[in-house]
Amino acid sequence: ARHEVVVVASVVVAALFDGWGESTLQELAARVAQRGVRTKGDTTKVISDVLRSEVLKGRAVRLGRGRYGTGTIPRSTLRWTRRRAAWCPKAAPSPPIGP
Repeated sequence: ARHEVVVVASVVVAALFDGWGESTLQELAARVAQRGVRTKGDTTKVISDVLRSEVLKGRAVRLGRGRYGTGTIPRSTLRWTRRRAAWCPKAAPSPPIGP
């Protein structure tokens, strides 16, 4: 289950930094679904949980209720985050994420 959460985190962080800048939970959920990643239960809840840890790391900033923006991230970390997000196959959805 940890691997799947890391994949969701990678897709979300890559989406924030790849020109989106500011996004709502619904927009990020659409991006996760577009990448073929499925979650068990409410996708926005899983993304919210992921973003909570990303805010603590400084990679994302909470702008308001359900709205997030980019924080700071080293270029090398962003590079491997983008690679992990790109690795997620669109055609082969991952197993559901969550409890």
